[in-house]
Amino acid sequence: PACLANGTSFQIGQVACLTLSGRSHLARCDMVLNNTSWTRIRDDCPKTKLAPPATPISTPESGPVPTKPTEN
Repeated sequence: PACLANGTSFQIGQVACLTLSGRSHLARCDMVLNNTSWTRIRDDCPKTKLAPPATPISTPESGPVPTKPTEN
């Protein structure tokens, strides 16, 4: 069972920022009487921090590539 919000499925215990009637609040997906339900846990949503820019992964330089097949 899961809760739905903004076209996304959330598992029980997960939290999401829900916007209703132009107001946002933080809610948790819970089970209530065998049904999934959103429970308000905070009257506002925390401000999200921007993720740090991704740094490229360094790869070792490739070694010499043989131009002729070698015998085994």
